[in-house]
Amino acid sequence: MVSLSNLLNEVFRENFQVRHISAEAVDCLFFEMKGTLLKLLGSIEDPYRREAASRKILALQPGPSAERWFQAITEILEELSSVLAKEREQKTGGPIPEIRRYVEEHFSEPQLNLNDVADHFRLTPSYLSQLFKEQVGVNFSSFLEDLRLEAACRCLDQQMPVSEVAEKVGYSSVYVFRSAFKRKLGIPPSGYRPK
Repeated sequence: MVSLSNLLNEVFRENFQVRHISAEAVDCLFFEMKGTLLKLLGSIEDPYRREAASRKILALQPGPSAERWFQAITEILEELSSVLAKEREQKTGGPIPEIRRYVEEHFSEPQLNLNDVADHFRLTPSYLSQLFKEQVGVNFSSFLEDLRLEAACRCLDQQMPVSEVAEKVGYSSVYVFRSAFKRKLGIPPSGYRPK
């Protein structure tokens, strides 16, 4: 996933380090970018954040260092994007319900992990981890482990062999499965008795 700052850094590199555009073009680019920020500002609902961002945008001035004002524009754009994403999440309940459904459908895939799920939903792993903990009440790995172990108990209820259960619920090895089962339930899978 390409971050906004990486994309803007590439725009800067191409226009200022590789091609060295004219002073008139630099001024034009500056005012176009400032105008884009002002248009984006209109999408922010929170009046306090909109006012604070507006002051920052209006204070931007082109200067002798294109790199400095380009960095300031990048920081403001990232801030506005973050505010808009948070407002969108608050309206929709955020991505967590959809992420939970996804994990519940794919928990049996051994390669499923925080990084893959974050990538699938175009989030950073650290943001997904924080969001998951805040909204679900447990961290991502505990949630995934609980899903796998609940499914394991159902399989053991049906007298399925431990090695088959481990594979069926997404563990890459029987050893890892046994260790997780014993740590969470206090007994080895072979000692589990159906209720």
